[in-house]
Amino acid sequence: MSEFQKEIKLENGKTMFMLYDSVLQGKIKPDYFSEEYWAEHPDSKILAKGRGITYRIQVPEQAPWVLRHYHRGGLIGKVIKRSYAFTGSDEVRSFAEYRVSAQLYKLNLPVPKPIAAMYVKNRFSYRAAILTQYIENTMTLSACLSPEFKPNWRAIAQAIHQVHQAGLVHSDLNAHNILLDDNGHVTIIDLDKAVIHPGENLKPKHWESLQRLKRSMEKVSRRSSDQQQNDWAELIYAYRDLNKKQSH
Repeated sequence: MSEFQKEIKLENGKTMFMLYDSVLQGKIKPDYFSEEYWAEHPDSKILAKGRGITYRIQVPEQAPWVLRHYHRGGLIGKVIKRSYAFTGSDEVRSFAEYRVSAQLYKLNLPVPKPIAAMYVKNRFSYRAAILTQYIENTMTLSACLSPEFKPNWRAIAQAIHQVHQAGLVHSDLNAHNILLDDNGHVTIIDLDKAVIHPGENLKPKHWESLQRLKRSMEKVSRRSSDQQQNDWAELIYAYRDLNKKQSH
């Protein structure tokens, strides 16, 4: 994947800055980033509703993609929903996530392929969105935490361990950001604010990330207390076992 950047003047007079793989030159249109465009489009499907809406979209001659806009959370998100302070293009969240995802994807790690990123700048702020590969036939870990399912905790631990070994610190690892398919494959998604720190001692940060995942699982699980304890024990045992094997 080699980066290509493009600027497009929009009808409202603002400029959209786009970043994508050079093989997609001429194939990424501003409308592909528009929630309004896809809201009424027959080739779109709502995947999730949270701070914003995440869409599965189908564009001509391409496999399905996921469109996600960046929305603020917390108290400030009640007042300023989608604007972020602009401190340079390298700090734009969509561009940063695209680059982290591309770096991990090149290493054949379990993350979706980034397709394109964009931002539209005002004077001192910007809004942003990202397009990523849609992973077919998957469920989120949160959807699997019911009594009738038995998640493959070894596979989940292995996926987390793989990205950790690459130096990734995922700032929001939770049960909604882990996808599972019927074949035991695991994909880690939503790398907003994720950072790669190769060569550093990241065990404390990785443990903090795992604890965030644990809290998320407890919040959404419909399994019994005993099942939840066993789930976490299986996940952590597998993760630590992989760490031991890595150190030998």
